Amino acid sequence: MIGVPMLFGNEVKGVLYLNDEIEHDYSETEISLLQTLVGQATIAVNNAKSYKEINNQREFLKVLIDTIPTPIFYIDKKERRYIECNDEYARIMSYSTKSDIVGKSLNELYNTRRVDLFERRDSELFDNPTIQQSFEDKFVLSGKETIYKTLKKCIFNRKGEVIGIIGVLLDITDEKEKFEYKKSLLSDIEHEYKTPLAVIKSSIDNLEDYLTDADDKIQNHIVKIKKNIEASIQLFEEYVKFQPMPSNLYNEIREIIKEMEARQKISQEIRIDCTNRTKKMSLDSRLIKTIIENLVSNAIKYSKKKNDVISISINYTINEAIITIEDQGIGIPEGSNDKIFEYTYRGTNVGRRKGSGTGLAIVKQRVLLHEGTIQYYSKENEGTIFTINLPINKSE
Repeated sequence: MIGVPMLFGNEVKGVLYLNDEIEHDYSETEISLLQTLVGQATIAVNNAKSYKEINNQREFLKVLIDTIPTPIFYIDKKERRYIECNDEYARIMSYSTKSDIVGKSLNELYNTRRVDLFERRDSELFDNPTIQQSFEDKFVLSGKETIYKTLKKCIFNRKGEVIGIIGVLLDITDEKEKFEYKKSLLSDIEHEYKTPLAVIKSSIDNLEDYLTDADDKIQNHIVKIKKNIEASIQLFEEYVKFQPMPSNLYNEIREIIKEMEARQKISQEIRIDCTNRTKKMSLDSRLIKTIIENLVSNAIKYSKKKNDVISISINYTINEAIITIEDQGIGIPEGSNDKIFEYTYRGTNVGRRKGSGTGLAIVKQRVLLHEGTIQYYSKENEGTIFTINLPINKSE
């Protein structure tokens, strides 16, 4: 259950609750929606002549729904009739006002095809009454195509029986247009830049063949150029293929570690701690795997002792997931600053340990694709802590 207070001046006059029979973390969408409803309900109450005018529960619900500019409706389960809705919902459903809808059944209002769609969706919700149903529909309003996301939940009586469904429609047209624009832009960028980079790489390869006898300094420059070109090409490909999906971050990381332990013998103890093991957020699992594998591999590679502990913790705020990976290794030399995130950079204290120097650069690029940040704290011969902050609702 989650509640938001209704404030009149500095005084709390009530609380609006959102309850679910199954305990879970409420999403940013649900929290934002509840806060919006509370704000609009407070305005509705303030606009009423007195509290007595809305003392009746049904009258209060009617005032609340009428005042909220967000399309909202309430349908009875037994007769499949609209008990309540607002004018904005009626407009979207191609009716003039709510009076054209309230009290009427689905069969009286819509054609067979639309009724079948509504019935099918509602049946899925009645079969799983504790879930929140979500889907997208397109409507043509004033000659313009508009996309709405509908959120629906069952309403229960005091006996715990389902008596109806309440739904809210959110206009996500701008969000969809931005996504399509971003997708198109990235495709154009890939086309415009990937081909020239491939040509440059080919020329560097040919140049390398001709300069087989060149001194080490020239060879090192060629290697750096090649690595940066390859990284740029790979980055373009990942931008275009970036596909975040709702995922359980704890499960993702746990499976990554299991795979690593299956592939190689790891003498260090890897501990995973998470404040919420059921929470989901929008991630590209493929890129998260690369991030975690690189950081954990470094922690293993640069450990001072075989029995060192590598700690992974996952914490959540309202807006972010915070991943920390801590080791007890050789640390990062002072003065390295953010150079460690540059391609081909290697610390002065790594000795003969193998590595190309591209791992952390790759990690940072994948974090940035999620619109996150990565920082580190390190002390030589004591260990390193990497902290990744990922926004929870980006790309959802």
